[in-house]
Amino acid sequence: MGHTHYWYLRTTGREAVEKRLGTILEDFARLLPHLPPLAGPDGTGGPVLYPPQIAFNGPAPDGDYESFRFPRWEEGKWSFGACKTGPDRESKRPYDLAVRTFLLLAKLHLGDLIRVASDAPLRDWAEAALLVESVLALPVDLYGLLEVRLLEVEDARGRRFLLERWKEVQTVGK
Repeated sequence: MGHTHYWYLRTTGREAVEKRLGTILEDFARLLPHLPPLAGPDGTGGPVLYPPQIAFNGPAPDGDYESFRFPRWEEGKWSFGACKTGPDRESKRPYDLAVRTFLLLAKLHLGDLIRVASDAPLRDWAEAALLVESVLALPVDLYGLLEVRLLEVEDARGRRFLLERWKEVQTVGK
């Protein structure tokens, strides 16, 4: 399975996405000094941080896993993209923070043109949100941006727990 982040881009918004990609990259570039080292998509060389497609990974041989490529376009109403940053949450590679940060910036700048989902718990996303807020002074509402809700549940012994519930991304009619 793996530790994966997912996104869906509204295909009809392709022109708007491509137009705003430069702004997303400007913000991301300001955050690079605060992120783990990045490499090219194959884990060597430098990251590709210019339109029309962004591509990076962690540095090989130990920091790379699956390359992050944005945007990815497909036929249909929504274009699916995903990046697996490790075999599981405990073994995720350091560049996972860069992936989360980029996706938060994309959501901030693209709004309803993108939907983001993840295997990562909200507390992992909070690290990326704090970085965006502290360096760029952009307010980040994780619950709203990622469409996550906290549910309070009680077990048979009366113990209460908070569960994260990610909104299911509807891609019917792809």
